[in-house]
Amino acid sequence: MRYNFENLEIWALALKGIDVTDHMTEKFPKREKYILEDQIKRAALSIALNIAEGSGRGTKPDFRRFIRNAIGSLLEVVAGMRVATHKKYIDEESTKPADETFEKLYFKLVVMEKYLKR
Repeated sequence: MRYNFENLEIWALALKGIDVTDHMTEKFPKREKYILEDQIKRAALSIALNIAEGSGRGTKPDFRRFIRNAIGSLLEVVAGMRVATHKKYIDEESTKPADETFEKLYFKLVVMEKYLKR
């Protein structure tokens, strides 16, 4: 059985975002394991979980609220990546795959939110 959210392109991108985030944070210093690294990983996971939960709410306004939460979590991941580069835990080159994935996902989430607003 497949659930409705599993058919959404934003779901597939959210899963990819989890993968690229995991790969990117491997380079963080050990002292950040339970601080910034954990926060970024939880925010990336939150994107996917909000998409899944929202899709099951049954109404467009409810789903839209969860999509907005997913956008907030996505921006949290991006901000965490910027902090990591600022602190020199990773270089900007290391963030490129994540940046590309999250930029694409961001715009698709915005489109989904607008669609659900109708």
